[in-house]
Amino acid sequence: MKSKQNEEERKKAQRVREFFDALKTESQRGKILILAAHVDEVLGEMLRRFAKVPRKDQDWLFSGMGPLGSFAARIELAYRVGLISKDAADCYDILRGIRNRCAHRLEAFSFAKQDGKAFNDFKTLSYKMSGISRLLELVEAIGLRTDDDVFNSLCVVHIACLEAHSINITEAPDGFLRPATLEEQKRFFAGSAGSTAAT
Repeated sequence: MKSKQNEEERKKAQRVREFFDALKTESQRGKILILAAHVDEVLGEMLRRFAKVPRKDQDWLFSGMGPLGSFAARIELAYRVGLISKDAADCYDILRGIRNRCAHRLEAFSFAKQDGKAFNDFKTLSYKMSGISRLLELVEAIGLRTDDDVFNSLCVVHIACLEAHSINITEAPDGFLRPATLEEQKRFFAGSAGSTAAT
């Protein structure tokens, strides 16, 4: 068990190194695409940890054409099952919108020129989120000069928090969809019959 956990941690550390290496050489547009893709990927990982193991070898649920293959679906389901807060879901929807606008533009991207409102909304929501705001104060203390730099740092903080949160997620319990007992069914139908008779 210990060696499996060590292997997981080694893979995660390698992924983080590759992630930061990729960011260094990218334009702002490229950084946004990478940051959004990473949030999308971590949300998918969280949902996979929470969901039951698939009945078949191929996990079509999370495939490109599957119902949980899109960033929007992962945000919504992660919120609905309680893995992320409403503020986080709203924040990631803003990030998804920014990513989509970046992906469909040919010219260079900068929040100062193109998407200042989205940046401000993303920043405001980020500061509302419990557990993140103190880290964000440290980001501000670094003295980042541009909205682009602040946005990138905010995304990295979100990713770090999601990664840390995902470690504690375990598979959903078996008992939460227990079939009704015969007694419960009788009581239900007796109550239904009573309400029908009254009408």
